[in-house]
Amino acid sequence: MRIRGGLALLIVLAGTSCAGGTDALPLAPPPAAPGGGVATLAIGARAPALPVGFQTQLFVSGTNGAGVAQSNRSVAWTTSDPTVVAVDANGVISAVGPGSARIGVTASDGSTAATTIMSAIAPVATTARVGFNTALGLPTDADSTDDILIARRQYTLSLNPRRGVANWAAWHLEASHLGAAARCNCFSADTALTRLGLLRTTTNDWINGGEYSRGHLAPSADWTSADGDNAATFFLTNMLPQRQDMNAGPWAEFETVLRTLLTGGRQIYIVAGGIWTRNRSGPGVDGLGVMPGAPLAIPDSMWKVAVVVPDLRGPAQITSPSDVQVIAVNMPNVNGIASRPYTAYLTTVDAIQRSTGYDLLSLITPGVQCVLEQRSCSGR
Repeated sequence: MRIRGGLALLIVLAGTSCAGGTDALPLAPPPAAPGGGVATLAIGARAPALPVGFQTQLFVSGTNGAGVAQSNRSVAWTTSDPTVVAVDANGVISAVGPGSARIGVTASDGSTAATTIMSAIAPVATTARVGFNTALGLPTDADSTDDILIARRQYTLSLNPRRGVANWAAWHLEASHLGAAARCNCFSADTALTRLGLLRTTTNDWINGGEYSRGHLAPSADWTSADGDNAATFFLTNMLPQRQDMNAGPWAEFETVLRTLLTGGRQIYIVAGGIWTRNRSGPGVDGLGVMPGAPLAIPDSMWKVAVVVPDLRGPAQITSPSDVQVIAVNMPNVNGIASRPYTAYLTTVDAIQRSTGYDLLSLITPGVQCVLEQRSCSGR
């Protein structure tokens, strides 16, 4: 982890949430242009309330009165109340406080469009069992200077400030984390980075022409117990740039499979991250837009380790390799694998540890840990 003044830096944050609610106010009639044209300028709306502390991006479509196509950067953005919903020059809106605000755009010829955005505060689930994200061991490697830990109730992650993305994220999955909360779709700059004085990306920095998805580490669908728990999975520090075929293909399949294993009181300890063999990052790399000075390093592969425990026992009670099931995968971050099963990418914990340098299951008894990781266990 990153050391400042001899102390490990650990940020612990409470969850917030998005509440339900809709807003479907009609746009004002399109103004006529001086030359007689009619503007078709419009802003994409958001029906659910945006959770306070989170963001999303609105997009402009249509033409001004002269028939010229408009984009987010060709219009001026305004908000009727920045203390409720703020907006930047790229159309990224931030929920500052509960209420509603009118977000408007004005084209160079005076054409306008507007939409109303609701924001709200809602609690996280009081019935979710939390506090076990790194119960099997905090992943550590030989270099603590590129590990800034951010701990939330939903997951704990290690941010690499040189790459601009996470080294890994760890979370605990059990049935109490699942419910009826909707997917928030509130991809947000991480508020923890502001406290640390670090550059933070917004969803606009991830626009890349469809080359890469904002791929979750801790999945949205693993936290549906309440809207606030789901919203926390949309901080951009919980994302890695993923090719869509992998993200929506075997990676998503494995996420679903793990949730189906939550029967009979099982719980699962999960840690996931990327492997950077080529260290690709920086402006324009593979079409990925980045904020100056804040690269978004693109992993060459994505790995995940899941330890499936049949009951609520902790690491001290895992006394035999037969007590648990370990599933480890490492998937290439490429297109063309959308139909490949996750089982095509099965690997060992030992292989992942050798590739990343991280010790992943350090709190399990050494002899048992060795077998579960499929290391050479002579002398144990």
